[in-house]
Amino acid sequence: MTYYGIIEEIWVVNCTKFYVPVFKCKWIDDKSEVKIDESGFTLVDFRKIGYRDETFIMVQQAYQFFL
Repeated sequence: MTYYGIIEEIWVVNCTKFYVPVFKCKWIDDKSEVKIDESGFTLVDFRKIGYRDETFIMVQQAYQFFL
């Protein structure tokens, strides 16, 4: 499953013996605000936010792609 969003903050959680970095993200509602144009590019509308209850992800869960 693919999610689209913006990283708003990077937190480092202190777990006494080690640190865990996490990303606080603002997610896009992928059911209505993600479209593929005629050239195959993915377009997202960052004005429509979804998944408000799930704002944090572990660093290992993130993947970013540049063209």
